[in-house]
Amino acid sequence: YIEAGVQVRAHAFLRGGVIALKGAVLGHACEYKNCLLMEKVETAHFNFVGDSILGIGAHLGAGAVCANLRQDKKNIRVLGYDTGLNKIGAFVGEAAEVGCNAVLNPGTILMPRAIVMPLACAKGLVGTGEVVK
Repeated sequence: YIEAGVQVRAHAFLRGGVIALKGAVLGHACEYKNCLLMEKVETAHFNFVGDSILGIGAHLGAGAVCANLRQDKKNIRVLGYDTGLNKIGAFVGEAAEVGCNAVLNPGTILMPRAIVMPLACAKGLVGTGEVVK
């Protein structure tokens, strides 16, 4: 479902189960799978957003990835809880910022206004306004 007012840029690949709300940007050469992009989400270019939820005004810098599969393919734990699932991406809070080429490991939760610096790797819970370097 792509709401009116969403920008879908060149070579965006929407695999299925994608919901994008008004003002979202689905960027150049980005891939989306089973995700919810709230209003004014910006994923401008070269992102992967799989099995994830991005809150209002969240922003992914170029090349940032919401990884959705563990390297060992075991079930993903969220806040210490075994989800029973082997594919879960990230939960990105309102106005959170993810820098260029950063990685959000499967099951990562970014609270509102959290920041993940460029090239950083985030996992677990990142609190409101916290910075991951």
